This record gives sequence, C-alpha cells and structure tokens, in this order.
Amino acid sequence: MFNRRKAAPGIGLAVGVTQATIARVKHSKGKLQVAGFGSIPVPAGTADAGLISDPAKLGQALGELVGRMNLKGKQVVSSLGGPQVFIRNIVLPRMKINELKEAAIFEATTFLPIPVEEAAIDVYPVRHFEDEDGKQTELFFVAVRRPQVENLRVACEVAGLDLVAVELDPIALHRAMGGADGDGPQAYLYMGNTRSFICVMKNGALIFQRYFSSGTSAISQALDPEQDPHQVLFEVDMESSHQYLVRDLITQASRSLEYFRVQFNDELQTPLVLCGTGARIRGLDKTLSETLDHNVVTGDVSARLLFSSKLPESERQDLNYDYLISLGLAAREVI
Repeated sequence: MFNRRKAAPGIGLAVGVTQATIARVKHSKGKLQVAGFGSIPVPAGTADAGLISDPAKLGQALGELVGRMNLKGKQVVSSLGGPQVFIRNIVLPRMKINELKEAAIFEATTFLPIPVEEAAIDVYPVRHFEDEDGKQTELFFVAVRRPQVENLRVACEVAGLDLVAVELDPIALHRAMGGADGDGPQAYLYMGNTRSFICVMKNGALIFQRYFSSGTSAISQALDPEQDPHQVLFEVDMESSHQYLVRDLITQASRSLEYFRVQFNDELQTPLVLCGTGARIRGLDKTLSETLDHNVVTGDVSARLLFSSKLPESERQDLNYDYLISLGLAAREVI
C-alpha cells in the first residue's frame, strides 16, 4: 500500500496513541530473528486515533529512539489505522490491475466521504470468479486522506528515517501472527491501550475491519493499578467498580461481530484470536468467549521469534504483546 519503491528494510515503525514502537528483524530458519526493538511515549497532542497532528514534534521524539537504535538514514515501513481509513470490497469486471484501480477510483466517487483527489488510494484483488455477468474480480479498496500519509512521512524524515511503504495495521498484525494464506478466514481481536479493532483476513487480504475506542489501559488500572497487567486474573464482576468498562468492551466487540454478519450475510465461523495488550490479562479470552458466545483464544507470537537467551522475561512479554504491529511491518519484505 502506498509504496514509494520496493522496500526490504526489515524495520517497522508503529505509532499508537500513547506509544510508538520500532522493531528490526531478520529472517532466520523460518522464524523472525529480532535484531533490535525499542519504544517511546508519544508526545501529548501529536497523535490521536491514528491521526498525526504535529509530525515535527513527533519526529523529534522518534529521533531520540532512532539515534539510540542506530537507525539514522535507514528505510522503514510504517502503517496507518483508525477511523480515518476507508475500506470497502468492490466487484468489477475482470481487467488488468492498473485498469481495475482506475475503475475503482471512479466507483469511489459514489461512496467515499472525501473527494477522491484528496485521498491516497490502493486496491488489492481478493478473488476472481465468474457469474451471469461474466468474469469478475472482487477488490479490497482502501483509502486514507493524503495529509495523513504526508504527516507520517514528515515525522519519519524529521526522525532520520526514510519511509518507503505504508500499510494497514491489520495486515501487519496478520503477518506478525504468522497467518497463512489459503487456510480460510482468520480473525483477530487486537486490543491496545486506548483503542482496539476486530479484523478478518481471507486469502491474505483484509476483508473486514472495525475500530472502537475501548482499550486495556483503563481496565488494567481499575483491576489493580499497582500490579503488572499480565499478572492480573480477569474476572467479570458486575457489582465491581470497573464493570462499565467490561460492558463497553463486550458491547463494542459484539457490535463488530454483528456488522460482519450483516455485511457478509453469515456468522463469523473462525475463532477470534485475542492479541495486543489485551492478551496480557489472564482469563480475558474465557470471559469474552462466554459473553460473546464466540470462541476467543489468546494469540502467542513468541514461538515465531528468535532472540538472545539473555533477553529478560519482561522484554519477551513486551515483544509478544506490545510490538506486534511493528514486528509485522518489519517482516513485510523479509518473509
């Protein structure tokens, strides 16, 4: 998505609401060898809900991390996410990919909430099929506001990085989790500190995503502000002071599953893989399974990673929960 040129840096940058992470990986024996990783707090007022509002200030903060990791001048892959990303599946007559993109842009004038000339647009073929209208191609259409791509580029430039490709958070997550193409739909419930999303991948393509504002930060603090969240046993207690946080999370996840059912006229058959900081909270998968009436399992990326035996357990946990997006971005051209 939005490639400036072919990238093979093995370096991924993920900018969240409260934290930005960088991961560097190499391919080794079918796994991802972690060559370096680090994070910084995102300066207040520079990014919110996937929108970068002050790229210069964000870039200055990122520059400190880039310097510590000795990445000045290196190429990097980054991502965009949140409600400013517009997606849709479109069916068009089969044609060449450049013609499909032109046709999709013309089609977008009928549904895109912003002028097409103000959007950066890409399309991905999902499947080819034939019906009564002839040979058809189903496309995944994605668009973001051009200033968002430009703000991300500026932030990287100020930080001393060379941004060569931008993609979507769910695609990077799927890659990090080792999602295989052609094995049927694969679904993820990614929970970050302040926002989460549910996405469904099929044949390597993103066919559904929905973001919502519920995150794990407030829940973890309500459970025990002094305790490391991955040591907390999560239990639903509707009489507790944090029950409204639990209820909101369940409501948002349930709505996402309902939106999927309406869009595809079918129930989501595959389990939801819980990942991100939400996977730190022990028992959350069981609670969600019971309340959503849908199988939820906790994802684990650690088996795919190679790292120094001297790496502390706390930092291994961080890689497994907090670096999934940046790891997936870094792995873009090395697997």
